[in-house]
Amino acid sequence: MVDRLGFGDPGEPPALEELRASWSRGTVAEGQPAYVLVNAPAAAAGRYEFITYRPKAVGTENKEPCFELDLTQARSSSGQGCGVFPEGGDLYSNGYGGGIQSGGESFYVAGRISPGVKSVDVVFAGHTVDVEVVQIPDDLLERLGITTRFSFFIAFLPNAAHGGDLVVQALGDGGEVLGKKISIVPDLLAGRTGYLPPPQ
Repeated sequence: MVDRLGFGDPGEPPALEELRASWSRGTVAEGQPAYVLVNAPAAAAGRYEFITYRPKAVGTENKEPCFELDLTQARSSSGQGCGVFPEGGDLYSNGYGGGIQSGGESFYVAGRISPGVKSVDVVFAGHTVDVEVVQIPDDLLERLGITTRFSFFIAFLPNAAHGGDLVVQALGDGGEVLGKKISIVPDLLAGRTGYLPPPQ
Protein backbone atom coordinates (compact mmCIF):
# COMPACT_ATOMS: atom_id res chain seq x y z
CA MET A 1 0.00 0.00 0.00
CA VAL A 2 1.62 3.28 -1.10
CA ASP A 3 0.63 6.94 -0.65
CA ARG A 4 0.37 8.25 -4.21
CA LEU A 5 0.46 12.01 -3.44
CA GLY A 6 -2.39 13.54 -5.39
CA PHE A 7 -3.32 10.67 -7.72
CA GLY A 8 -6.50 9.39 -6.08
CA ASP A 9 -8.95 9.81 -8.96
CA PRO A 10 -12.74 9.83 -8.41
CA GLY A 11 -13.95 6.32 -7.63
CA GLU A 12 -10.46 5.13 -6.65
CA PRO A 13 -8.81 4.74 -3.23
CA PRO A 14 -7.38 7.97 -1.73
CA ALA A 15 -3.79 9.04 -2.23
CA LEU A 16 -3.07 8.92 1.51
CA GLU A 17 -4.38 5.37 1.85
CA GLU A 18 -1.44 4.14 3.90
CA LEU A 19 -1.52 7.07 6.32
CA ARG A 20 -5.30 6.71 6.68
CA ALA A 21 -4.79 3.10 7.76
CA SER A 22 -2.66 4.40 10.63
CA TRP A 23 -4.87 7.40 11.48
CA SER A 24 -8.09 5.38 11.58
CA ARG A 25 -7.01 2.76 14.11
CA GLY A 26 -9.58 2.47 16.87
CA THR A 27 -12.20 4.49 14.97
CA VAL A 28 -15.27 3.56 12.90
CA ALA A 29 -13.11 4.05 9.79
CA GLU A 30 -10.57 1.37 10.72
CA GLY A 31 -10.24 -1.22 7.97
CA GLN A 32 -13.01 0.34 5.89
CA PRO A 33 -12.30 0.98 2.19
CA ALA A 34 -12.48 4.64 1.18
CA TYR A 35 -13.06 6.19 -2.22
CA VAL A 36 -12.35 9.60 -3.74
CA LEU A 37 -15.31 11.74 -4.78
CA VAL A 38 -13.41 14.93 -5.72
CA ASN A 39 -9.71 15.52 -6.44
CA ALA A 40 -8.55 19.07 -7.21
CA PRO A 41 -5.72 21.55 -6.53
CA ALA A 42 -5.52 23.06 -3.05
CA ALA A 43 -4.99 26.80 -2.72
CA ALA A 44 -1.54 26.80 -1.10
CA ALA A 45 0.06 23.71 -2.62
CA GLY A 46 -0.64 20.10 -3.49
CA ARG A 47 -4.17 18.80 -3.87
CA TYR A 48 -7.20 18.02 -1.79
CA GLU A 49 -9.33 14.89 -1.90
CA PHE A 50 -12.92 14.70 -0.71
CA ILE A 51 -13.50 11.05 0.12
CA THR A 52 -16.21 8.75 1.46
CA TYR A 53 -16.30 5.48 3.37
CA ARG A 54 -18.82 3.32 5.20
CA PRO A 55 -18.20 3.20 8.96
CA LYS A 56 -17.94 -0.11 10.77
CA ALA A 57 -21.34 -1.69 11.32
CA VAL A 58 -22.58 -1.93 14.89
CA GLY A 59 -25.04 -4.81 15.22
CA THR A 60 -27.71 -4.53 12.54
CA GLU A 61 -27.64 -0.72 12.45
CA ASN A 62 -27.60 0.69 8.92
CA LYS A 63 -24.69 3.11 8.72
CA GLU A 64 -24.82 6.25 6.59
CA PRO A 65 -21.75 7.09 4.48
CA CYS A 66 -19.08 9.17 6.19
CA PHE A 67 -16.94 11.83 4.54
CA GLU A 68 -13.44 13.20 4.96
CA LEU A 69 -11.22 15.88 3.42
CA ASP A 70 -7.52 15.14 2.90
CA LEU A 71 -4.78 17.62 1.98
CA THR A 72 -2.26 15.42 0.20
CA GLN A 73 0.87 17.58 0.43
CA ALA A 74 0.24 18.57 4.06
CA ARG A 75 -0.64 14.92 4.78
CA SER A 76 -3.57 16.05 6.89
CA SER A 77 -7.17 14.92 7.19
CA SER A 78 -10.38 16.24 8.71
CA GLY A 79 -13.73 14.55 9.22
CA GLN A 80 -16.69 15.90 7.28
CA GLY A 81 -19.49 14.15 9.14
CA CYS A 82 -21.62 11.09 8.43
CA GLY A 83 -24.82 11.15 6.43
CA VAL A 84 -25.15 13.48 3.45
CA PHE A 85 -27.32 15.97 5.36
CA PRO A 86 -27.25 14.76 8.98
CA GLU A 87 -28.96 17.93 10.22
CA GLY A 88 -31.56 17.97 7.43
CA GLY A 89 -32.02 20.97 5.14
CA ASP A 90 -29.99 21.98 2.08
CA LEU A 91 -26.59 22.78 3.62
CA TYR A 92 -24.08 20.86 5.71
CA SER A 93 -20.80 22.32 6.92
CA ASN A 94 -18.94 21.50 10.12
CA GLY A 95 -16.94 24.74 10.22
CA TYR A 96 -13.37 25.45 9.22
CA GLY A 97 -10.47 23.03 8.84
CA GLY A 98 -6.76 23.11 8.13
CA GLY A 99 -3.91 24.62 10.08
CA ILE A 100 -0.42 26.06 10.02
CA GLN A 101 2.03 23.81 8.18
CA SER A 102 5.79 24.11 7.74
CA GLY A 103 5.26 25.73 4.33
CA GLY A 104 2.61 28.19 5.51
CA GLU A 105 -1.06 28.12 6.43
CA SER A 106 -3.86 26.27 4.68
CA PHE A 107 -7.36 26.84 6.04
CA TYR A 108 -10.67 26.07 4.41
CA VAL A 109 -14.39 25.68 4.93
CA ALA A 110 -16.09 22.81 3.11
CA GLY A 111 -19.40 21.03 3.01
CA ARG A 112 -22.31 19.69 1.01
CA ILE A 113 -25.34 21.28 -0.64
CA SER A 114 -28.55 19.88 -2.09
CA PRO A 115 -29.48 20.08 -5.81
CA GLY A 116 -31.88 22.93 -4.97
CA VAL A 117 -28.99 25.23 -4.01
CA LYS A 118 -27.80 27.43 -6.87
CA SER A 119 -24.78 29.06 -5.23
CA VAL A 120 -22.77 29.21 -2.00
CA ASP A 121 -21.70 32.49 -0.43
CA VAL A 122 -18.75 32.50 2.00
CA VAL A 123 -17.70 35.60 3.95
CA PHE A 124 -14.65 35.45 6.20
CA ALA A 125 -13.54 38.38 8.40
CA GLY A 126 -15.84 40.66 6.42
CA HIS A 127 -14.49 39.64 2.99
CA THR A 128 -16.19 37.49 0.36
CA VAL A 129 -14.15 34.38 -0.47
CA ASP A 130 -14.12 32.43 -3.76
CA VAL A 131 -16.01 29.14 -3.55
CA GLU A 132 -15.53 26.03 -5.67
CA VAL A 133 -18.64 23.88 -6.13
CA VAL A 134 -18.40 20.38 -7.62
CA GLN A 135 -21.46 18.28 -8.42
CA ILE A 136 -20.84 14.64 -7.55
CA PRO A 137 -21.80 12.55 -10.64
CA ASP A 138 -24.91 10.43 -10.21
CA ASP A 139 -23.20 7.32 -11.57
CA LEU A 140 -20.39 7.63 -9.01
CA LEU A 141 -22.87 8.05 -6.15
CA GLU A 142 -24.83 5.03 -7.38
CA ARG A 143 -21.70 2.91 -7.64
CA LEU A 144 -20.79 3.76 -4.04
CA GLY A 145 -24.31 3.14 -2.76
CA ILE A 146 -25.06 6.79 -1.89
CA THR A 147 -28.71 7.50 -2.65
CA THR A 148 -28.88 11.23 -1.87
CA ARG A 149 -27.69 13.56 -4.63
CA PHE A 150 -25.47 16.45 -3.59
CA SER A 151 -22.63 18.77 -4.55
CA PHE A 152 -19.44 19.43 -2.63
CA PHE A 153 -18.11 22.94 -1.95
CA ILE A 154 -14.83 24.28 -0.62
CA ALA A 155 -13.44 27.76 -0.02
CA PHE A 156 -9.84 28.39 1.02
CA LEU A 157 -9.58 31.15 3.62
CA PRO A 158 -6.78 33.75 3.27
CA ASN A 159 -4.98 34.90 6.44
CA ALA A 160 -7.24 32.60 8.46
CA ALA A 161 -4.63 32.01 11.15
CA HIS A 162 -5.41 35.51 12.42
CA GLY A 163 -9.00 34.47 13.07
CA GLY A 164 -12.36 36.01 12.21
CA ASP A 165 -16.07 35.41 11.77
CA LEU A 166 -17.01 32.84 9.12
CA VAL A 167 -20.45 32.88 7.46
CA VAL A 168 -21.55 30.26 4.92
CA GLN A 169 -24.87 30.64 3.09
CA ALA A 170 -26.61 28.36 0.59
CA LEU A 171 -28.67 30.42 -1.84
CA GLY A 172 -31.61 29.50 -4.07
CA ASP A 173 -32.59 30.68 -7.56
CA GLY A 174 -33.82 34.07 -6.39
CA GLY A 175 -31.00 34.62 -3.90
CA GLU A 176 -33.08 33.41 -0.97
CA VAL A 177 -31.16 31.83 1.91
CA LEU A 178 -31.79 28.07 2.05
CA GLY A 179 -29.23 27.37 4.74
CA LYS A 180 -26.76 29.32 6.88
CA LYS A 181 -23.85 28.38 9.13
CA ILE A 182 -21.94 30.85 11.32
CA SER A 183 -18.72 30.00 13.14
CA ILE A 184 -15.69 31.76 14.58
CA VAL A 185 -12.12 30.94 13.56
CA PRO A 186 -9.88 31.67 16.58
CA ASP A 187 -6.69 33.71 16.34
CA LEU A 188 -4.13 30.90 16.23
CA LEU A 189 -1.20 33.33 16.20
CA ALA A 190 -2.11 35.15 19.40
CA GLY A 191 0.92 35.30 21.66
CA ARG A 192 3.38 34.19 18.97
CA THR A 193 6.36 36.30 17.93
CA GLY A 194 7.52 36.79 14.36
CA TYR A 195 4.03 37.20 12.92
CA LEU A 196 2.45 40.43 11.78
CA PRO A 197 -1.28 40.98 11.30
CA PRO A 198 -2.56 41.02 7.73
CA PRO A 199 -2.66 44.41 5.97
CA GLN A 200 -5.93 46.31 6.32
